[in-house]
Amino acid sequence: APPTDYATWKLRMEDSALREAAWATVRAQPGGVLRTDYGVLVGSKSAVAEVFLDPHQRYSVHGYGERMRSSVGLGYLGQDGDTGHAETAPAVNAVIESVREDQAYDETYRRTTALLQTLRAALPAPIAAAGVPIDLPELCETVLGQLCTHWFGLPDPDGSYMAVGPWETGARTVPTCPGHFVSASKFIFSPRPSETVRQHGRQQGRLLREMVTEYLRMAPAAQFGPLTRDIVQALGGGTVTAANADLLGRTVTGVMLGFGPTVLGNLRTVLGRWVHARTLWDLQAALRDADGPPPHGYMLANATLRRPLVQALMERPTPEVVWRTVREDHRLQGVALREGDRLVVGIASATQSDLAAQVRDHYTVFGGSRTPGDWPGDTAPRHACPGYSMGMGVLLGLISALLDAGTLRATASPNTLVLSA
Repeated sequence: APPTDYATWKLRMEDSALREAAWATVRAQPGGVLRTDYGVLVGSKSAVAEVFLDPHQRYSVHGYGERMRSSVGLGYLGQDGDTGHAETAPAVNAVIESVREDQAYDETYRRTTALLQTLRAALPAPIAAAGVPIDLPELCETVLGQLCTHWFGLPDPDGSYMAVGPWETGARTVPTCPGHFVSASKFIFSPRPSETVRQHGRQQGRLLREMVTEYLRMAPAAQFGPLTRDIVQALGGGTVTAANADLLGRTVTGVMLGFGPTVLGNLRTVLGRWVHARTLWDLQAALRDADGPPPHGYMLANATLRRPLVQALMERPTPEVVWRTVREDHRLQGVALREGDRLVVGIASATQSDLAAQVRDHYTVFGGSRTPGDWPGDTAPRHACPGYSMGMGVLLGLISALLDAGTLRATASPNTLVLSA
């Protein structure tokens, strides 16, 4: 039998070099479930699906809720079916789902293309002709920050309430996007965050909530951006008041928390893998062969890039794990669970077993698809991601714009490319 002590599993779960083999060990156990001191590890696809679908409401997200209260503020991501989820989730999810994949693609493609042109224009012509260095993490962060401005009104154009930028440790009076959201997300959604992650996540999450709420109270509604406007309409009757500002602030902060870190994590991982494996250049050639020179629209990019993108997401999805708290004694795939147990649910483990079986359905990615037909029994998980179409459109749009921008050369770092005309 494998060891079950806390230190062994903390190391295995948190060291990316050990994680894959660790989850293979979990999947090899009866039912693909293993009780350890780190948590009850849920590794098989059938067990992951059972926890996500949760027909008997046995697996609670209240642990997220407790951490959210001390950080970005309680939102429906931290509420169960019988503790308030239904009061806001259906209306807000409908708002997020209103963004079509092709709309998100067009918006992202346009902004990425403009940003790459700006980088080129900022250099003297002879230097630009030799090649423009592209910092991929910075490109992804900047585009995501701009998309948040477009959809949510934040970061605001003059940066009074929130600025576009990465996470940083220094004390700030104004939070960054996506940076502070990444910090809060690590704290809320990691099964066992370190004390440092906890401190940063609480502090930076509180600053986000304060500034989002302040923005909703003070800024003209005309600046809100379509999704914020629709959320204010759905939950606040179209007006921010002293009575609803707290709820609206928590909700908008929570939606942005669900969007930025997840899409950023997936973009960085996919691009990193594709640069390392040289897949990026194969896909660039495939786009050109399919339809000649750029720009390439959504239909063609989707037809050419979606399959390799899904494959890459399944190889290393963000988030790789989520966690739940057991609400009552019962058995999961034959393993006895007790009330209060912490489940560590391996999304990446479920997709690994799919890849090994040559299966290409990725409905466990992003915390699960909201399409009932994807799941056994034709029901979707309560906490499945409403931003799936939006997220996939952003991934396809940014990658497609990068591939269309010109000749890309690798450098010594997988995070940096050189772009020449």
